[in-house]
Amino acid sequence: MDSLVLIVKAYHSKITEQKSSALQEANLKLETLKILFRLAKDVQALEPIWYQRFEKQLQETGKMLGGWMASIKANR
Repeated sequence: MDSLVLIVKAYHSKITEQKSSALQEANLKLETLKILFRLAKDVQALEPIWYQRFEKQLQETGKMLGGWMASIKANR
């Protein structure tokens, strides 16, 4: 939820620095979430099939977030 809130905040921000800051924080939370899912799989709290599904979605979200961050950086 925190990542989603930060992404929405970035979307609605008019100031580039605020948008960039929100995206960086969202990216950090997304990376943390990836680690938590990996740990859940490793301790067998999450079935491998569910891990694969979640990981694929998290990777795709990370790519989109990274592209948005690169776009903002290029437009500065």
